[in-house]
Amino acid sequence: MEADRQVISVLIDKKYEKPIIFIGVDKSLITNKIAKENLNSLGKGIEIFDIEILTKYRLEEIAKANKGTVVILCKNDIFNLDAEFPPKYFDLVYSSLFKHHLVEESDKEKLDKIVNEISKKSLEYDGYKDWPIIALQTLAGWNYPNFLNAEIFSNLRFKNKKNIISFSKNKGKVSFYKSTGFYLLEYF
Repeated sequence: MEADRQVISVLIDKKYEKPIIFIGVDKSLITNKIAKENLNSLGKGIEIFDIEILTKYRLEEIAKANKGTVVILCKNDIFNLDAEFPPKYFDLVYSSLFKHHLVEESDKEKLDKIVNEISKKSLEYDGYKDWPIIALQTLAGWNYPNFLNAEIFSNLRFKNKKNIISFSKNKGKVSFYKSTGFYLLEYF
């Protein structure tokens, strides 16, 4: 939840006082632990809830009881979110460096359908195959074996730019960040 932490940090600096809720969905216990450690660096400016399965009812309970910045970490099945939440329930749903981990195209399509169903706006941030960037990332990660290993396998799973452009037609606006090898797809 690094992107979330950065947004929350700006909100705290600007003394944002309206209620806002960030929800992180991830089944990994390690990711959950890292997210909590990362978010705890913000101090007392936020309240963190760790919930196994988040429902609309539980979310509304938390929202009523809290007027500041709230982060909810849950382990819901991403492919079942449309059963837990009504259409267009969330203002924004996004994924960051996630979608390339889904192996089956049918899973990617199912996730897109669910996200489109439950959110008013959605964003997808991920990487694309770019051999010069892959070479630079490999050099940068050479002394960090865990990072290097993850980076290499992620790059092998990334789609190429042509596939991303083709996929995004009639779905949204795509922006490529050439110096980093990442893209942002803003769905219509």
